[in-house]
Amino acid sequence: MKTIGWVFASVVLTSCVGGDIDERTDRLSDVDQDGYVAIAYGGEDCDDQEQDINPGEEETPYDGIDNDCSEDTPDDDLDGDSFPLVNDCDDLDETIHPSATEVCDSVDNNCNDEIDEAGAEGESTFYSDLDGDGFGDPEHSILACSLPKEGYSADSTDCNDDDALAFPGSTERCSTAYDDNCDSEINEENAEGCTNYFFDRDGDGYGTEAMACLCEPDIDGDMDALEGTDCMDDNPDASPEGIEFLGDSDDYDCDGGDDTFAFQVVDTRSSLSSYGPRIRASGDSFYLAWIAEEFTEGTELQYDGGLIAEYDADDPGLGEMDFLSSGSDNNTLAFAEKFDFVVTEDYWVVASGGINGTERNIRLDFIDRSNGTKDTYEETLTTTATWDDIQLTQTTSGVITAVACGLGDAGFQVIQSTVSGFITATSVYSGIEPWPNDFCEHNEITHSYYLGASDIQTIDYAAYSSSNQAFYHYHNYNGVEIGDIEVARTASNYVTGLAVTQSGKNYIYATTSNASADKTMPLKVVDLDIAMTPNNGAAMCAVASNGDLSLIYAYVEDNESLEEVAMNPGVAVDECAIAATNDGRLALAIRSGDSFMIGFADYP
Repeated sequence: MKTIGWVFASVVLTSCVGGDIDERTDRLSDVDQDGYVAIAYGGEDCDDQEQDINPGEEETPYDGIDNDCSEDTPDDDLDGDSFPLVNDCDDLDETIHPSATEVCDSVDNNCNDEIDEAGAEGESTFYSDLDGDGFGDPEHSILACSLPKEGYSADSTDCNDDDALAFPGSTERCSTAYDDNCDSEINEENAEGCTNYFFDRDGDGYGTEAMACLCEPDIDGDMDALEGTDCMDDNPDASPEGIEFLGDSDDYDCDGGDDTFAFQVVDTRSSLSSYGPRIRASGDSFYLAWIAEEFTEGTELQYDGGLIAEYDADDPGLGEMDFLSSGSDNNTLAFAEKFDFVVTEDYWVVASGGINGTERNIRLDFIDRSNGTKDTYEETLTTTATWDDIQLTQTTSGVITAVACGLGDAGFQVIQSTVSGFITATSVYSGIEPWPNDFCEHNEITHSYYLGASDIQTIDYAAYSSSNQAFYHYHNYNGVEIGDIEVARTASNYVTGLAVTQSGKNYIYATTSNASADKTMPLKVVDLDIAMTPNNGAAMCAVASNGDLSLIYAYVEDNESLEEVAMNPGVAVDECAIAATNDGRLALAIRSGDSFMIGFADYP
């Protein structure tokens, strides 16, 4: 019984003890009750004292604890680049650590607290842009990961980094001496501020229509004229400033017509109630004269004066070279519509006349060419019959003759002396005849006078008889309607120009001592002037009744026919005047109202 009971008791004891052991073992193997057996009991829980540490937990970086009990999940150096967080500036990127190469990516790759510093891999070249135009200087550059905020450009094509207006594609400027648009050319054609230059092959200052806009003239390429109006660019004598050569087929002054004059406007100084013009040649100059009841000299208003403008006969395109006027502060004289003008070696002489109250005068003004001072000789007569014509001549010996005439009671008057005689009012001859004529002209070579009376349509001659100490005249033509009478002279010859209407036809006659020529005109000629060249060529200007202007010329002595060229000054002409220099250059002046023009040509 004892035995049985022990065994039973033993069995019972064994059974009870075994259950307690298992329970205790379970508790010991998962002390933290996190459901994971401790490593010591064959499990995977690396810290059975902490319920938050077991294989089922997520690793918490940088807490010094192996939260997930796995060596494959690091607590530090998460990117596995062998640098712990304390040294690694980005522990989630294995390419970023202290030993990494800095690259241009806007990140601190090598953990030196600098981003994309100098020397980084992948740097670009940037160029100095001191002028801030967005274009860099290829000669001055830096390497950098990104464009600096100021002073640099990714472009390397600036040719001038000192000027913000100089860069590729900019506007080329004539005002600079460098390449503005960086095309390797300086001040090329069509640059800003360029000037139109015309091709001038003959070098006369006028070009053809071929043009280039340049910063400066291209002399080597003949692109150097400022005007493209040359009509003959293979002849330096032909240009808008050229002098027309009469009797050829070329347009030397480029006005569109042969044998025409290129007219230029005369500065009249605001002349009013003007008469003239008259023009004379002396040396290398032409002197254009007119009279005016009123004009302005500077800022002063002058009356009853003569005005003289000088032109260079060798280069008339230069325009007025000098000017002189002589007037009065008082307006007391009513000018006759005619006057005349001659040039001596030392004086300009102006003959005029008119009515001053109840007196009629004839006045000669002697203006010293060296200093402009004036001396005046004047004769008056109590009458209100004014002059219709006044003419002035001089001989090679220095004798000055003034002739005045008028219809009605005006009569015919001659005064004659030397310059010094007139100035000193000594040895002056004065003769008056009652002959009524409205045209009078003196021929000092034949010592005779041409007299015309338009009211009775006659032309007479007059002369002075030294034996009788008196004038005589004789009748020559009847039934002629007179337009004008003029005489031109050289030292040894003369030519008389006569414009008349006979039997319903209009004529111009040119007569020398040996020959004569005539020309039928379509309209009546109301004003005529004539000039002679040294080789006896005759040139006349003629104004028709409608204001048209013609040039008529010929070698009358050689029995040439008179050639007519219609002029076109662009205005209706009232009066004309013509003169010739010793080398055959002609000057033709016209008046239209109170406006004057002058043109030039060469006689063949």
